[in-house]
Amino acid sequence: MGWGRVFDRRHTVSGVGRGEQRRRYDERKSKRIPEHGLRLVVIDKAAFVVVSKHIVRDPARDCDVIREYLRKHEDPTIPSRRGRGPS
Repeated sequence: MGWGRVFDRRHTVSGVGRGEQRRRYDERKSKRIPEHGLRLVVIDKAAFVVVSKHIVRDPARDCDVIREYLRKHEDPTIPSRRGRGPS
């Protein structure tokens, strides 16, 4: 049995398991974020370098992965900010 399953059996203060709490939170995010004019972007962990189920952090490489993902999944209804520097 993996550690994720062990920790998911623990209950939170609200009385639900941690796994269920994460699922509920993810569902709320996917519904509420668009209500504020934002787009939720979820990048699968497999897009990054993963060792023993953990993402191996490399800020430059991580930014490249994110930029490429956003470029491929660009929403044509959202105006581009390209060419603008930080405000």
